Amino acid sequence: MRTVLHLTGMISTKYGSMERYLLETVRQCSLKGYGSVLQYEAIPASHEYLAALKSAGAEVIAMPTAARSASNAVRLARLVGRVRPYVIHSHFLERHAILVAALAGRVVGTATTIAMVHGVQHLTRRSRARHTYNRCDYVLAVSDAVRSDLLNGDVRPEIVRTHYLGLIDVGEGVSPDRGRLRDDLGIPQSATVLGNIAFGAAFKGVDVLLEAFQNVRAAREDAYLMQVGIDPAESPLPRTAERLGIDRYVRWAGIRDAGWRLLQAADIYVQPGEGLLAIMEAMALRLPVVATHVAGNAEAVVDGITGVLVAPNDVRALAQGLLTAIQSPKCWDAWGNAGRQRYQKLFDGQRSVEALLSRYYRV
Repeated sequence: MRTVLHLTGMISTKYGSMERYLLETVRQCSLKGYGSVLQYEAIPASHEYLAALKSAGAEVIAMPTAARSASNAVRLARLVGRVRPYVIHSHFLERHAILVAALAGRVVGTATTIAMVHGVQHLTRRSRARHTYNRCDYVLAVSDAVRSDLLNGDVRPEIVRTHYLGLIDVGEGVSPDRGRLRDDLGIPQSATVLGNIAFGAAFKGVDVLLEAFQNVRAAREDAYLMQVGIDPAESPLPRTAERLGIDRYVRWAGIRDAGWRLLQAADIYVQPGEGLLAIMEAMALRLPVVATHVAGNAEAVVDGITGVLVAPNDVRALAQGLLTAIQSPKCWDAWGNAGRQRYQKLFDGQRSVEALLSRYYRV
């Protein structure tokens, strides 16, 4: 059986949209008679996700790749040698590991090597990154902004494509569970709720969001912030909220499978840093979106049509954008409906997976 080897480079803490996308890719490959092997830095935390992968016939391997070491390189090369994949598809893999996989794939006769790139800002023609990416058959940028960065870094234009990821199995609109979700989170039913999904890395901008929310609270006493994806027991960000005096109005929902479901308790979605998949989730649920103009955010959010775009890393600009959205409740439905339509046009997961398999896997 021909096999697709997914080198995710991920530490998967939940059953989220990226996991669902990978699972759908595995399922579609299986229907076409191809097997799948997925590498993770550690075994994924979600038992439901693991069970779904097993049911789809996938093999899951825990193997560290992030550290640049000879032993990691040897293990990765041996994995490629054992699997002898028809397709190698890297996702969040470090560039040194992509190079090892591409070279090993050539040795064993891999038909197609694909590097999916989620963010490589400010590449230059002197960057060594081009040497790695140019060893691949395709370099798939998840947004036009990332594609532009790759081209600026002198990656061969004939191998660079924009390939939007998409969502699998996301609902539509406000759920009848909205009131219960607010009760569970201790949020008043009358509150105006801002939702955010992100983990705690600096490029996600949650620290900027907290400072902006302090300004929002000063103007709107009904405002609450619900954050999904950060473990409050491990992160310093809840202490930042305490220092800012807003901790009573921030709800840390933690790391959850299908965390997007909690967005049904929100009125407005906010993305203070990179997070195109999370923006898609909000748009699928017909939420107006306030986002910063970074990476591919502006390819999803159209200012004044699906929400509000503001300058990145600017507390005042984000606070003003949030207040503009909060003070425009008559626009919420129109923005949300336009966002849903844009999601269906550009970010439908089923079509994205089908295009991936037909255009690049060629299965």
